[in-house]
Amino acid sequence: MLPIFTNTSYVRRAFLVSLFLALTGLIYFNSLKNGFVFDDQHYIVKNHLIKVLDSQGLWNMFSSFYMWDYLPLTLLSLSFDYWLYGLNPAGYHFSNTLLHFINSLLVYQLVLQITRSGRVALWASLIFLVHPLQVESVAWISERKNLLSFFFFSFSFLTYLRGGTRFLSLFLFFLACLAKTSVVILPLLLVLCDISFAGKPIKSILVDKVYYFLISLGVMILTLLSHSSGGTLREHPDQNPINTVFSMMVVFKEYIIKILFPINLNIWYPDQVYKSLMEPQVLISVSVIAGYVWLVRWSYSNQRVIFFGLVWFLIALLPVSHIIPFPQMMADRFLYIPMLGLLIVMVSMPKRVMGFLGLSVILLFSLLSISRNYVYQDDFHLWQDSVSKNSHHTRSMMFLGLSYWGKGDLDRALEILKQATILEPENNRAVLYRAHIYAEREEWSQAESLYRELVQRSPEKPKYYTHLAVFLGNRDQIKESLDLLNQALERDPGYALAHFNRAVFLDRAGDSGGAFRAYQKAVALEPESAHYQYILGMFYMKRTDQPELGRNHLNLSLRLNPDQRSAIRQTLLQAGSALPK
Repeated sequence: MLPIFTNTSYVRRAFLVSLFLALTGLIYFNSLKNGFVFDDQHYIVKNHLIKVLDSQGLWNMFSSFYMWDYLPLTLLSLSFDYWLYGLNPAGYHFSNTLLHFINSLLVYQLVLQITRSGRVALWASLIFLVHPLQVESVAWISERKNLLSFFFFSFSFLTYLRGGTRFLSLFLFFLACLAKTSVVILPLLLVLCDISFAGKPIKSILVDKVYYFLISLGVMILTLLSHSSGGTLREHPDQNPINTVFSMMVVFKEYIIKILFPINLNIWYPDQVYKSLMEPQVLISVSVIAGYVWLVRWSYSNQRVIFFGLVWFLIALLPVSHIIPFPQMMADRFLYIPMLGLLIVMVSMPKRVMGFLGLSVILLFSLLSISRNYVYQDDFHLWQDSVSKNSHHTRSMMFLGLSYWGKGDLDRALEILKQATILEPENNRAVLYRAHIYAEREEWSQAESLYRELVQRSPEKPKYYTHLAVFLGNRDQIKESLDLLNQALERDPGYALAHFNRAVFLDRAGDSGGAFRAYQKAVALEPESAHYQYILGMFYMKRTDQPELGRNHLNLSLRLNPDQRSAIRQTLLQAGSALPK
């Protein structure tokens, strides 16, 4: 592996590492006591792929899409953390912090190699380290993919710049793509670097990057397949790509503002859709973009470092520019790589100006980052912060309601969830959560009314029939429950949850054979469900004359979710089955 520092004295290296380490510790030490938030439940707590680190586990990671993406190297990294720390979030936060520290050192070396200016490299990497926009990528464990992909991306770029083995640079680029696919822009950045500084003919530059582009093409195709299978691809607003163009022009302007003045940061910015060039925000953005383009043209002739930084920002934004629409238009984490371009531009100002201003920026940004870390301590503080900055965003409001539910404040949860549905009447998830809470409070009429409302709203969706069926079945209305589950399966015969619940209520109705077949169907459709495997295993053990098959399902359940070990240990021991190591 390449050393992070070359052609640098030992004393200077020691000073830089100590400085970066001290700043990292100062800013992110308070994040070590934070818990799991938001998607961490899916990426870590409930993620069966990271919980067994053996040959089968590795195959599962590298042969599966997860959370509508293909990021096996990130999953492998989280699996190592799970092996070391279990479900103690402090260890995962430490790993994220360590990666960001190393990435900041890599930024120093990368900028130094590109600009040949130690001053520009130092200021750019320090601001990269302390910038409040980076907190989302560091303090939110699920964004390990951002940190890990940049780690390999930087090493690939440095290997290329230093004339190292081309195969090694390509391999490191491939590893970066396996951590997060947004790094596919590396070949364009390599072309930019050569155009800016190498003085090679354009044909030679492009031919030299063919293998990089082939890797990018393959990864982009894989990404489209994964998002398509996960249902995360969106239509353009009003099915009009021009609306996306207007909206992303405003986002571009907002990104520049956030980099310069990182205040009012948010985990989830509302998607503001603009439909006319004459809207004030669009007109302002057009002016900003026109000035930006003029600066790009001027800098190409007069200041190549600034040209490089400006165009880096544009290229690195391409994966998140909604050329193909995804669920979020704007997010702090989208700037982890693009930001570096504008930082190079910012710190290229005269030395005397940069000295005092740079120290002031680092101090201010460090304080803002320390404060921002506290927001990520748990879901309640995260969504409370989001709603405080935009009380009209239905999703943030909904997640805040769920946080109150988690804290046991059901009255406040119902109130917040109702506000979310007022803001967006089509927010069926918020209605569903309200129904669940009413059922938990045994307010049966309110719960049933909301469940039935959801079925009427979306008669084509099987999940709402299933929720209503479970509610009625748990109140001993078995016949109607089974009728609803049959209706759900008419709409989607492959809906595993409906098969599973149908098994539960068939068993209660005395049809054990039908229940057994329905449990088998649910497991066949969703074999990665530890819960389904556990229930089928228990059915085999207690209700059939084939207990050995039950042991297989119980052991598979443990493999999928080792955290439930204590829940079924006694059953396996009594059956004479060894627990998996």
